[in-house]
Amino acid sequence: MTRLESRYRAPKQTRFSRSSVVWDAPGVEAVSAPSSLAWVAEATGHVEAASVVENAVGAITANSRISAPAAADSSSGQPHLEYLLETDPVLRTRLVSLRRPVTGESLTLTSNGRGDWRVGDHAAPELSGALDVDIRATPLTNTLPMRRLGLEVGEDREISVAYIDTDTFAVFLDRQRYRRLGRTRYLFQAVDGSFEREITTDEQSFVTSYPGLFTRL
Repeated sequence: MTRLESRYRAPKQTRFSRSSVVWDAPGVEAVSAPSSLAWVAEATGHVEAASVVENAVGAITANSRISAPAAADSSSGQPHLEYLLETDPVLRTRLVSLRRPVTGESLTLTSNGRGDWRVGDHAAPELSGALDVDIRATPLTNTLPMRRLGLEVGEDREISVAYIDTDTFAVFLDRQRYRRLGRTRYLFQAVDGSFEREITTDEQSFVTSYPGLFTRL
């Protein structure tokens, strides 16, 4: 889910592991082949390449990398940002781990699925009540609440999310609203009125168009 801009570019899947905050993704018993998804950020040309696996009980694991356009990439092909995200079977975010390969900066958030969070080794009561994350640099995190809420057309719901600014790795609680406009259309709004956008998805609620921010490739 995303409210600002930032973006990326292509493959060579890097695997994350919980132990070091992000490398060699945990074993996931997939019920089908992973979904390979890609988006381009309209403002920067950054491209995201994501692999998303849903296991037998409905939990999702996503490994993703965001890369700068080839002409702007001065870091020997290293991605701008990589992240690992894991949910429980009802799509509450339980782990998100981000890393900037060029600088080595990293950030890990974990949750018990009941709205209690830790940032690294420290409790984060300021995020209390959030069940989702919103990673600024990707539209992938919009999919989780859109699926989890199960809205009927015309319904809306306010949620709290742990918002991650991928430029600074700052994390804060953000109030957001989703309204379902149609089978594959949602209105996304910041509850404070600072932002709104109509998002189009595919049948699995993966974003296909996020005007001004992301376009599916």
